[in-house]
Amino acid sequence: MEGADEAVSPILELAPENRINGIINSAMRVHKALSRSPLAPSGSELQERIEMFTRTPLRSLPR
Repeated sequence: MEGADEAVSPILELAPENRINGIINSAMRVHKALSRSPLAPSGSELQERIEMFTRTPLRSLPR
């Protein structure tokens, strides 16, 4: 779990305007893998951080 957290953390720090569809989809693949893993209970914090990351506020999108 530490390795996954270390690998994903820089991505989760991206500003909303840099959260392109490909990055969101990749983050959700990690989320899905964590939810299917026997390590899931220890990964719940990382899963929550990924969920928050994928919720891009409407005001951050270009008009």
